[in-house]
Amino acid sequence: MSGALNDHRDGTTSLSLWGQIRESLVPLVTWWAAHLLGLAMFTLSILILEGLTSDNVLGLLYLSAIMVGGGAAGQLLALARVRTWLALAGGGVLWGIGFALTLTAAMGGLSPVAGLIVGVLILGPAAVWGGMWSLETNRSLWATWTPLIWMTGAVFVWIEKTGKDAAWKAGDKLAVWDLVTIPALALSLLTILVYLVSRETHRLALWRRGREAPLPPAVPDRGAARPRMTLLGVLAMLVMTAALTVGTAAISPFLWRTGAPGEGDGDGGEPTQEPQEPQEPQEPQEGDGEWLKGMQEMMEKMVEAGEKSSQAGCAATSIFVLAALMWAVGWRPARRLFVLRHLREPLWGVSPTERIGQGWRLVEIALGDMGIHPMPGEDAAGLARRAEEVLRAHSPVEVHGLAEAAAAADRVRFGLGVRPGDVATMERFSAWAMDTIWERLSEREQLRAMYRALT
Repeated sequence: MSGALNDHRDGTTSLSLWGQIRESLVPLVTWWAAHLLGLAMFTLSILILEGLTSDNVLGLLYLSAIMVGGGAAGQLLALARVRTWLALAGGGVLWGIGFALTLTAAMGGLSPVAGLIVGVLILGPAAVWGGMWSLETNRSLWATWTPLIWMTGAVFVWIEKTGKDAAWKAGDKLAVWDLVTIPALALSLLTILVYLVSRETHRLALWRRGREAPLPPAVPDRGAARPRMTLLGVLAMLVMTAALTVGTAAISPFLWRTGAPGEGDGDGGEPTQEPQEPQEPQEPQEGDGEWLKGMQEMMEKMVEAGEKSSQAGCAATSIFVLAALMWAVGWRPARRLFVLRHLREPLWGVSPTERIGQGWRLVEIALGDMGIHPMPGEDAAGLARRAEEVLRAHSPVEVHGLAEAAAAADRVRFGLGVRPGDVATMERFSAWAMDTIWERLSEREQLRAMYRALT
């Protein structure tokens, strides 16, 4: 029975791999767009500033293969419904092996090929987790670390190679931003926001057609019925991108550091450790090629860039979380105030029938604040009769004009026409009802009403 309920009307099932890929296509494409954009910016910054050498090309191909292959593998695991804790446990085992080999290398007993394997063991699990989180519910924000790490690495490489870090160390913190780094930051944030928005569409698809969906829709969502972003949503996303770009650019340079206190390369002052005797340089092992040496240097640069970019990534994430909290706290009250303002006094001209409908909508919001909601198919008069008993229980003071306003709303609803005084009656009594009911609510009930969803 459950299998029949999960069958789609077009012949596929919600549990098939193809059905999941089809529903996940938009977040898949947008996440890869953000990921590959960051990778392209990092690659270009390396090749433009350090030159198109074989060492650079091989090193970038090595890192790209790990991150791209790991992300693709993680998404396949997510589509196969592999548990997150299994992926974390497996990655932890690989990390343990990688760190054990690193410790062996520190003791002087690791071959160059084994060094490449260590890179796969250390970076691979993180790339796989990013790919899994890009499709898992409630973990989309965690999946943005891969595009962010590429973007911030590209920015740091550009800053260091163009000499902007010297001005930053001298005290001009905002000197690190120019006509290259600012567009790179803005474009990365825009692609990440597009991915996060598309991920919500995927969440809706899983809710309707996933394993736990009680009944799939009888008609597939196509055309105007399919969820999509409106023009206002696109505008809001562009405004948020601009705000995040400006905020990140203004705050993040003040959070960066060049070294830990006591290392002599940052804010910690002079080094405190005792001088060590110079050591003789080790001879390269037999069989080491020039490209392996370049690979080792590239890995060292990646580690250094990762340490520096992690702070910038945390700052960007903090700003994004702060903006999300501000939206969660202020969106519903602000929307309610705007809606009530428009229902009381329309911001643009409306017809008499629409004006009466707006007035009754104001009454319905006021009654909803007290827990009195319209029932399916119920007319305005029926709602007014049910509301009278609840209103009398809260206060003996009568809410005047509720029956007259309901009668005017029903005449418009059922096409019986508009009488000469209906608009004035609705305007007067709807505002009276809202103000009277609001005064009967306690402070806690008023606060709850401010955050109540208005449908």
